Amino acid sequence: MSGARTVPLAIAGVSLVVAVGAVLVLTRPGSAPPSLAAAQGEAPLPRNAGEPPPAVDDDHAFAPGSPGAVSERFLRSFWRAHYDDAAALAADDTLARCRRDQRAATELPPDAAELYRRVRVYREASRYRLERVTVEELPPDAQGSARRRVTGEAHATGPSPDDQRMVESRRGQQLVLVLRGGAWRVAEWTATPASAADGGAR
Repeated sequence: MSGARTVPLAIAGVSLVVAVGAVLVLTRPGSAPPSLAAAQGEAPLPRNAGEPPPAVDDDHAFAPGSPGAVSERFLRSFWRAHYDDAAALAADDTLARCRRDQRAATELPPDAAELYRRVRVYREASRYRLERVTVEELPPDAQGSARRRVTGEAHATGPSPDDQRMVESRRGQQLVLVLRGGAWRVAEWTATPASAADGGAR
């Protein structure tokens, strides 16, 4: 990786650490008990002494395989940088985004890679829930696949990387899912601007 790319990635990593402390630090996108990450197909993330354990997710809010359940699981996987899991729930532009971020993570130099590992530790120690969900039917896509728009609010809670105190954040989310191969997949994903009431941290 060139030096020009290393600096932006390192800066992005620092920003993510801060965001983790306020929003993505929630346990949801974080790992779980003995190993939620392993159960979801991801290798366990190495942790140093004193770092928080993975979070345990509550998956009872939505019917399995429903648009709401797929949306929430996708968000948790993506925010925790479990890109293989997120990609398995994605399609089209969102799938390409998962693959791009996954490739970028493998190209980090050692110093940036360690910062990235710490960011992931706090992401995995955070809980993420998708609340206030509404599901709207949309016209089929160009291939004739059924589509649904899921709108909700991501509620993240987790330990701050600075002092371990619990913090939380909320942010609106909108996802468009398509029915591919008999399963719902996230094709589009956008978030509302940071809320001033939440300190603007996302």
